[in-house]
Amino acid sequence: MRKAKKFFLAAAVAFFGALAFGHNWKHSAGLSLAPAWHSIHVRGEGDKSSFVPQLSARYFGEMDNGFCLTGTVGAGVLASKDFKLDNEGDFAAGPSLGLSFGAGYAFHIGERCTLAALGSLSFDWAQIRKRKELSTITSYGRITGSWTQKDDLLLFGIGAEILGIFKLSDRVSLLCSLAVRYFDAGALIRSGEKQGKSYDDSFEARGNLCVAPSIGAALTF
Repeated sequence: MRKAKKFFLAAAVAFFGALAFGHNWKHSAGLSLAPAWHSIHVRGEGDKSSFVPQLSARYFGEMDNGFCLTGTVGAGVLASKDFKLDNEGDFAAGPSLGLSFGAGYAFHIGERCTLAALGSLSFDWAQIRKRKELSTITSYGRITGSWTQKDDLLLFGIGAEILGIFKLSDRVSLLCSLAVRYFDAGALIRSGEKQGKSYDDSFEARGNLCVAPSIGAALTF
């Protein structure tokens, strides 16, 4: 986990360094909707799948030689049946944030279409809070209480992305992409209280997979 954080920080420094010291850049920035699907393995609990739609701000920059960079920051929700308490049938849901950096090469197809192939690094966070009312019948009668739990999910990923840019005018473009990532490192940090007794724990969380299509629009400057 610590090694993944250092690697992600180094990638961020390289990303902003390339922007600062590169020459002849063409820049685009805009918004996109990314309805991602996550599948992870939590040690001791098995596989968990989630639907994670986010609204993302995206930057795309390209040099004259075709080298390109992209960066996204997004916010949305995580919804999953696999994070519910006990045998509840409802979805557990909570806020999510996503951050990614990518670098690669852009190919121009005619005057209006650009196709970029990129390698990427990502960081994802989500928090799921749950509450359940408890009722137990004993020889002394019915005992009621509550069960509350908070899960913080932290995931570091590495993967690849195909990004298509379609110029609608000299300034406005349509963006479409498909990113596939493997969660190389992560953790599920849990805390809660069940009928007055507090608990906390941490579990290793790693890949299976993240598939994240997106569609949006951008301005070129």
